[in-house]
Amino acid sequence: MERTYATVGITTVRGIWLMLAVLLVVGVNVVVLYGVRTHAYALTGLAGLWIVSVAVGSIRALQELAHLDPGEPGTQLAFRLAIMQPILGIMPVILLLLP
Repeated sequence: MERTYATVGITTVRGIWLMLAVLLVVGVNVVVLYGVRTHAYALTGLAGLWIVSVAVGSIRALQELAHLDPGEPGTQLAFRLAIMQPILGIMPVILLLLP
């Protein structure tokens, strides 16, 4: 059975992995399509680097979070922050690059 870290919304580490995968795939696709359409390679390279770096930071946070006790209030706060990191780091870039 999987450990639950929250009572509402995304409750498990698996749920964050799925959300992160979706955001990463959509983000990379938007960056590539924007680069092909506008030929602004410096901007799209920077946006792609930003998306990948946020994803790597989220993955590292999730790896550390998987070893903590889910009953602790600090762990639950860290879980909420691990959920917010890709949303606040990747979604603005996606929304800024959409036509």
